Amino acid sequence: MRIVIMGRGVIGVTYGCVLREAGHEVQHLLRDADPRARPATTTVDLLDGREQPPVDRSFRYPLTPVTFDPETVDLVLVSVPAEALAGAIESLRRRGLDRRLLLMGGFWGSREELQALVGHDDHLLGYPIAGGRRDAELVESVLFDSVRLAPASAHTTALHAAVSQAFHDAGLTAERSPRMLEWLWVHQAVNAGIISAIASEFRPGDEIGDVVSRALASPRTLARGIGNIRECLRVVQARGVRLRHHLRDIAPFTLLPKALAARVMVLMFRKDVLSRRIMELHHNTDDILALMSEVHVSATESAVPVPGFTRDLGRARDALAS
Repeated sequence: MRIVIMGRGVIGVTYGCVLREAGHEVQHLLRDADPRARPATTTVDLLDGREQPPVDRSFRYPLTPVTFDPETVDLVLVSVPAEALAGAIESLRRRGLDRRLLLMGGFWGSREELQALVGHDDHLLGYPIAGGRRDAELVESVLFDSVRLAPASAHTTALHAAVSQAFHDAGLTAERSPRMLEWLWVHQAVNAGIISAIASEFRPGDEIGDVVSRALASPRTLARGIGNIRECLRVVQARGVRLRHHLRDIAPFTLLPKALAARVMVLMFRKDVLSRRIMELHHNTDDILALMSEVHVSATESAVPVPGFTRDLGRARDALAS
C-alpha cells in the first residue's frame, strides 16, 4: 500500500515507522521551506505497546519525500495541530493529495466547520493512541496497540477498508467510535481538565517531565484535575452531546467521589507504564495551551461555569509563559 504522511511530527513518524516496517511504502510531505534543514533520517526511540509487557525499540527511519503519482496513493495520513489543519489540507490540495484522507488528531470544531475545511466526503476521522516528543533528529514516542477510527460511511467504504488493513498489518487494532467527532470533543475535554491541573503546578526552572511525574503520583493534584474534567465535560454537554454514549471513556472521572477517583488514578498511572510515559513525554507547551484555551473559549461562549478549570488555566498560562 502507498501511504503519504503529512509532516514529520511525533505521530506521523511513529505510525510511518510501524507501517513501513509492516511492508507498506511510506513517504512524507514535508512543509519546511528549506529542504536542507531536513534530516534525511531520524532516530525513533519507541516504547512499543503492541507487545506485553511493552518493549523499548529503536529505529533509524528515513523521511522519504513524496515522489508518488497522486493517483497511485492509497492513503494520506494527516496528524497536525488543529490550528494547522487548514494549511496542511491546502498543501495537500496543491499536490493533488487531498483525497483518501485520514485525519488523525484532535478537532474541537463543529461538523460543519470540519466539512468546510476538508471540502469533500473522502475523509475519515481517527485518533492516534500514541504520543511523545521530538527534536531535530530524535523522536521519543509511545505506541499503544490500537487506534480510534470512525465507522465507514457510504462515501468512505473503500478508504475505511484500506485504513483498517494498513493498521492491522502493523499489529494495530482499529477501534470503531460510532460518534467519532463527539468522542474527540470528550477526549479533549478530559485532556484539558487533567492537564490544566498538572500544568498549574509548573514553577520557573522546573523540568516538565519531573512536574508531570510528581503530579501523577499526587492524589491532591489528580483530584483537582478530576474536578476540572467534570467542568469541561459540561462544555461538551452544552453542545448537545449525551455523555452516557461515552460512559466507557469518562466513567473513571465521573462515577466515583473525586478523592477516591484520584487514588484510583494514582494506582493506574503507577501500573500503566504506557500512559505514564506518554504524559511525561508531552512537552509541547504551545499544544498544551491551545488545547486548554479552545475548551475555555467554548465555556465562555456557552456560559458554562468552569471556575476550577479557569483558575488552573490561568496559573498554567503564567507558569508556561515564564
